[in-house]
Formats: sequence, C-alpha cells, structure tokens
Amino acid sequence: MAGVSGPMLRDHRGGFRFLGGLGVGELAGSLVVGLVLYLLGTMVSAITTEPVRLGIVVALGILLAAADIAGKTPQARRQVPQLLLKSGLPPAVLGVTYGFDLGLLVTTRKAGSLGWFALAAVSLLRPTFAPVLAIVMAASTVLVITAWTLAAEQNPEDRRLHNAWWTGHRIWLRAIRALSATAILAATVIVVAGFQPSWIH
Repeated sequence: MAGVSGPMLRDHRGGFRFLGGLGVGELAGSLVVGLVLYLLGTMVSAITTEPVRLGIVVALGILLAAADIAGKTPQARRQVPQLLLKSGLPPAVLGVTYGFDLGLLVTTRKAGSLGWFALAAVSLLRPTFAPVLAIVMAASTVLVITAWTLAAEQNPEDRRLHNAWWTGHRIWLRAIRALSATAILAATVIVVAGFQPSWIH
C-alpha cells in the first residue's frame, strides 16, 4: 500500500487525501467486521457454555499456530485491486475504497494468523470487545502504512529498505509467521491460565 500512497505524496495534497481516505475506509470496514463478530459471538455464547468456547479457542490457537509454522496461514490470496489506480478516482475516494477492502480483513493476504486468533478469541470469550479490537487493528494498520510511506518518501535509503523487503519477502514472511505462531501459543496459554469457570464466582 505504501507503493500506492508514496507516489501520491509527491503531489502533497493528493497523498494526504489518499491517506485520510484510507483511514476512513479502514475504520468503516473494520466496524462492519467487528459488528458481525459481535453478533456471531453473542449467538454462540447463547447456545454454548464457557468451557466449550474456551476449548474452541484453544483448538483454534493450536491449529493457527501450526498453520503459520507450516506456511499455510489462512488468507484470501489477493491484494487490493491495483487497476483502480488507473480509474481516475479522486485520491480520497481511492483511499476510502482501498481502506474499506483492507478493513474487511478477510479479503486480502495476511502475513500471520495472530489477528485471526485475537478476533476469534475475543468474539468467543468477550464478544462486546470484538468491534473495539477490529477498529484498533485497522487503526494500527493505517498508522504503519502512513509511517512507512512518509519515511520512504522522505529518505531514499528507507525506500531501498522497502524494496529489500519485497526482494527477500519470503525470509521476512517466515520470520513473521514464526513470531505469530509463538505469540498465538503464548496467548492460548495465558487465556487458559486466566480462565475461571463462572460457577466459581
């Protein structure tokens, strides 16, 4: 995405309009996902017990960590459509379009499964927090894209580092997935360790 927003920043106003639209679109898309997860989590909570939901979270944690280690992170194998760059859309509208696509989460490639685990765990165990988590994830993505874009456009060395990322992306991807798997397993252990059946209270 920095490859899209970077050239736009050379047209100062167009670049910032694109990034602003990207933020709005990401937040809108993530809110849709968060509300859907909230509804699904609430429905599941109504028909299952807390230990059952915890068991599902543990099973998902193990499966997603294994998927990352095996290089099989669940994802849609597509990026946001680059053809839209030639559509003539104003930068802000283009940003909103791309942002909404990214904010839906399930429609684009993913480096690791940690986000999937976090959303699933929160939806199953604390569904009211699902919209908040989805929005936080979207806001974090926008901040990273903005920071990377600004750094790459202001410093040619950073732009070369960006290019190096894509040149060696498979090495980086393996490292990210290993970290993701480790974080998922650690979070699973923490969730289990902190679980207290409702009948104890």
